[in-house]
This record gives sequence, structure tokens and C-alpha cells, in this order.
Amino acid sequence: MEASRAARLLAAHLEEPLEIWPGFDPRRVPFAVYDEHEVRYLNHPSPSNEPPELHAATDMEIGGVLTAVVPATYAKDEAELVPLAYHEAFHVYQNTGGFAPGPGFNFFAALAHYPELDADYLALCLLEEALFNDEDMKIEQKAAALARAARERHAILARNEDALQLEAFSERSEGTASYVEHRVARETFGKPYPPVSGGSNRVRVYSAGAALGRLLDALGVDWKRQVEKGVTPSGVLMEAFPANADLRAHGLTRMLEHARAKVKELRNAVEVELSRALSAGAVTLTLPPHTLIYRSFNPQRITSLGNGRLVYRGLRLDLPNGYVQLSEDVPALEDVRAHTLRFPARQIRLEGDRLLADEPDVHIHLEQVIQEDEGSYRLTGN
Repeated sequence: MEASRAARLLAAHLEEPLEIWPGFDPRRVPFAVYDEHEVRYLNHPSPSNEPPELHAATDMEIGGVLTAVVPATYAKDEAELVPLAYHEAFHVYQNTGGFAPGPGFNFFAALAHYPELDADYLALCLLEEALFNDEDMKIEQKAAALARAARERHAILARNEDALQLEAFSERSEGTASYVEHRVARETFGKPYPPVSGGSNRVRVYSAGAALGRLLDALGVDWKRQVEKGVTPSGVLMEAFPANADLRAHGLTRMLEHARAKVKELRNAVEVELSRALSAGAVTLTLPPHTLIYRSFNPQRITSLGNGRLVYRGLRLDLPNGYVQLSEDVPALEDVRAHTLRFPARQIRLEGDRLLADEPDVHIHLEQVIQEDEGSYRLTGN
């Protein structure tokens, strides 16, 4: 969809917006709706005269104002556009005083230690999926089992404090924004609620968080104000239900057997993928540890190895001294602890202190770079 059409459709919808969350009014949120040619602004007090660099659906500061950024090309029709716009607008609401901030943590260090390839964690995630998606189970029984599963999952996450804080942040941020998005899609356009999915990947929080919000609604729990004050939706659920549900009665043993086989399969697949990609022509880039780096990536195309390393399929890094852009066909391995990024690139060149590449799947333009060894480069400066 073109930005001009998307902006018109969104403006028409916002004349009578849905009331989904107390205090949240999307008419008070500035929007930037963009495509590859232009940016259209809605409700914006100080739109930028210079087109900003926009790469994703997000919330970001434009003209000194936190703005909901909506890529028009992500939507083929109004039924996809409007729920997405609500999702990003809700992030603006969260981040402009609607939600109390949570504890600080290193996002990428947390992500790199997320237990995605832990069989026990995957089993609990799969069990939660089955519970959420079971439409015939009594609601109190479902809530009690989900509360127990959440406690077990959080015990695994607590092995790394950053990973636990990441989960809490994701639940309050993406889980609630997805809750808003899915309700808009259902109540405005008649779309069914999507099933909970994602396995142990962090993206599970989008569908699981939305489903948890609907469960708390159905239970009659006053949860939204608690979440705004800093409690996670899971925390609300665990407070409301005791930890005495027997998860084996809901199939946990079977889930664990499946999870062990699945984790082994996933680890082998990642090892083969990295071996093939990095065996020849690999570049190692050492990133400056104290520089602000903006990363754009598809959360569904990233794997946490759980040991401080992340595998991306599709990544853009924006730094003060340039950028790196890799397509989804180029796997990249980031070691968060060592501040290194490895990826395949065959036609990379160093001209003075500029590192350059213009391959079909690899684009690099970085300044203040020195070569440390063959295929190994370090960013200096800021």
C-alpha cells in the first residue's frame, strides 16, 4: 500500500477510534506513515522537513516528539493497516507516561542469553501454547495451569537476570500492544484471534501476551492498571492462582520428550547453517563497545544460542560512522560479550579508513575502520 492511501485510511478510522485500554486514545498519538517514496504525518505537531531514516514499524522520536511509525508497505488493506497502527501507537502511549518504566537491562545481552534452545524451557512454552489454544478447557483450570507453567518458566529465566528482565519488559510492552492490536482486528474487521505460537522464541510473547490479556479479561481480573504500574500480566496471573496445578496432567512429560528432540534438531541446523556461511569469505567486525548502535532485524528470523551469541537472518546496523545491511539470505553471528559480528562477504574492501561493500546481499559503508588481520576489522572512533 502507498503511504498516501494508508494515511487517508488511518485518518478516517481515527475519527471514531476503538476504546481498548483506559487512557489510551490514538487520536493523541503522532503518526508517520511511510513508503519508499514519502512520509505522511498525522496528528504531528512538528513534522520533520527532512525525511527521517525509517526502516521498520516502531516508535521513534521525529521532530522532538515520540511518533508511531507505520510502514504502509506492511499492509495490503485497511484490515492489516489499522491494527498495526494501533500496535505502534500503543507503544507511544506506553513510553510517554502511560506505563511506569521497568528496571534497566542490556537488551541484546539479555536476548543473547534467552533460553530459546533450552529443552525444559521449550517444553513449558509448548505446554502454554496448548493450554491457551484449548477452547474447551474450563477457564479457571486453564488459568491455574498457566500460572504454574509461568512460575516454572520464570525460574529458568532467572538463571540470567537480564533474560528475566527482558521477558518482563516484553510482556508489558509487546504483549499488551499485541493485545490491543488483536482486539482491534477482531472488533473492527472480524478477524479471528491468532493462536498462540512461537515455541521458545521470544516472538511468542506477541501472541501469548495478547492471549493472556484476553484470559485476564475473561476472569474479571483488574489487570491493566497493575501492568501500567509495573506488574507483568504473568505476575498478575500468578498472584491470582496458587502454584498447585499438576502440569504432568496436562502433558508436560510428553512435551519435554518432544522438546529435547526439537532442541537437538535446531542446534544441529544452526551449526550447519553457520558452518556453510562462514567457512569461506567470512568477515569479522569488532564493534565499539560504548557506541549507540541501532539494530533493525526481523524478530522471527533471529536465534539466541543462549550463551551470549545471536544468529540473525537479515540485519541492519546504524552507527555514527556508517551502516551495515545484510539480507535475510546472509546469516550473521553476533557475540555480544566480545562485541563482534561475523558474516559472509566476498567483495569487501578497505579504502583508507572506509570499509565498503556493495554486494547484492551485503551493503557496508563504515568510516574510522582499521584492519587487524585478514578478514578482521575494528571500528574505532565514537
